[in-house]
Amino acid sequence: MRRAVPYRNNLTRIILISVLFLSHCEKSDTEKEARENREILFCKNITGNSCEPPVIEKKVYYPLSGLNHKGSLRDYFNSIYFSGDTLSFEMRFHSAFSETLLAKWKNQFMVTYSFPDIRKEYPMERVDFSRQSITGFSLLGTILENRYSDHLSQPYRNISVVNITIHFYLHEKKLGERSLTVYLNDLRN
Repeated sequence: MRRAVPYRNNLTRIILISVLFLSHCEKSDTEKEARENREILFCKNITGNSCEPPVIEKKVYYPLSGLNHKGSLRDYFNSIYFSGDTLSFEMRFHSAFSETLLAKWKNQFMVTYSFPDIRKEYPMERVDFSRQSITGFSLLGTILENRYSDHLSQPYRNISVVNITIHFYLHEKKLGERSLTVYLNDLRN
């Protein structure tokens, strides 16, 4: 019977611990770099891989026209949904992240939104990765349906302001968040 050489077991342990430590450090460094070397922009539309001007700071205005004011709030939100208005974002990185790194993030990067008086977070409808940015959007009609989900069967009423917070996660850790106020200017025809 062969006896195990003590240094081999210790060497194996040291290698295993080193690999685990380094993989954790790489993940932490990546998260830190992503937090420090990025700019978050908001806009109404994405063209190609970037926000279409104007960029939104804290408030966004949507002039809405040709909507269904007869029926329920669900009918009204559906007409906004089919008009195609979106709330879009772009997370632009200042340092050169490799396409490989961004490809790895696809399964570990998440963008959600929430409302101040509702504790639930909703995923953005679309998230895309390019060479140095991550972009995405949700349709305004979907955002409103989620905000007023308990009131959808109620008759139409004017809704003019919605406060929303967008959250960014990598490896289930928050990279950041930003709050916006959405103003709906209903231009009845």
